[in-house]
Amino acid sequence: MNPVRLPSLAALILLLCLPVQAAWADVVTVRSGIGTAWQRNRDTNENTRYASLLTEVSYRSPTVELSLDMPLRWNAEKWELDRDIWSREGDPLRPVKTFLYRSPTGLWEAGLELLHSWTPGQGYLVRGLSGAGETDYALPGFRFRWAGERTRIEAGVDRPVDPTVQAVAISYRLSDRVLLNLEGALDPGAPLSFAGTFENGRPKTDDTDPVAGSAAGLELVLREGRSMDISGGGHVGKLGDGAEGVGGDLSVSVDFSSYYRNRLQVKVASIQCRGGYVPAWFDGIYPVQRWGVDGQPLLALYPLDGTAPDRQLDSMEIRYDLGELFSLKGGIERFDDNSMSRARFDIGLREESGRGLEATIMSRVDGPDGVLFAVDSNLYSSASALYDLSPHLLLKLTFTHSWAFDEELAGLDPLDPLAGLVPLNSAVLGLMYGISF
Repeated sequence: MNPVRLPSLAALILLLCLPVQAAWADVVTVRSGIGTAWQRNRDTNENTRYASLLTEVSYRSPTVELSLDMPLRWNAEKWELDRDIWSREGDPLRPVKTFLYRSPTGLWEAGLELLHSWTPGQGYLVRGLSGAGETDYALPGFRFRWAGERTRIEAGVDRPVDPTVQAVAISYRLSDRVLLNLEGALDPGAPLSFAGTFENGRPKTDDTDPVAGSAAGLELVLREGRSMDISGGGHVGKLGDGAEGVGGDLSVSVDFSSYYRNRLQVKVASIQCRGGYVPAWFDGIYPVQRWGVDGQPLLALYPLDGTAPDRQLDSMEIRYDLGELFSLKGGIERFDDNSMSRARFDIGLREESGRGLEATIMSRVDGPDGVLFAVDSNLYSSASALYDLSPHLLLKLTFTHSWAFDEELAGLDPLDPLAGLVPLNSAVLGLMYGISF
């Protein structure tokens, strides 16, 4: 499809959806306005400004949830439509943020959804995965959930085009206090054997086996009280040909109020890793980091062939929730040989209308000499806010500190793993008028 026509096609879809939805919908919300966008290349300090047309349509019913966000912007200096964000495969899906169908009984749901912090199961393999880590290429992923009386199944793909993570998790409640978890995940585009050469910014190899993992674990409720709960668990996992891990965790949750959720949870874990095993391999912005933002892909740093020495990963996570309105979560983990450290912080302030604030900061250091949260090398951050200025007038703000992949630049120097990786800061500020009916 001609990329020049994609914005017009997506806009037409948005306009056609509205009258159809209005006939069936319980709630239809339309927001539209103007704004400005700004991007800065952190390598060259080059700044680009855009004028943006902001259009959002959402629809909610007991069985269907649909959310569309049309990205249209023009170069503020040349006044030309930015066609680059419509030139890659899969871009026709960019306006779709959510398109889910729920069964009338609530037993299952399936559809497309932009992943923000996806953790199927207990997060042994996939944890906090974001589908929006790559700037200007946030596509919705496919998700399926089924929840029975004792069994819960969740499966998904992070994006339908050039997928990086496919995962499934099955949880079965053996009793009121014991939960069995089975998880599997793979990256169909990452070679299990890394030869050390690159082609168009991607590792080149003759190995046809992808990176895949499996894990099984038990979660136990040790104490269940009115104001304090204590639980623990253990799991075993495997990645690649010979990377294995076994570990356990302990969680204490304290509820400060009996009238609404006002809860603090502290969780500690320790995992023994053999042969290069890395817990939650598919973590955070893995779709960007898998090829290496510091010049080496993850498989070059952590070969999953069973040859790496044994090591131990220790972690701590703290979470606070105030009802459904406010949540704050932070966690840090490191290997005992300082070969890797990871940290992440999330904050959310939400209303039922969708207004509020969400922010994420995460960082990963590979090697003993790195420092977490180094702005120029290993820091990822994103924030989005939507506030009422009046009953119908809203202020929208988004910010991202991440990377973008430029296929054209990668083709200029196919042997350079960082040729197509562009470090970008991106921000959008807009004013929208919204109505619901």
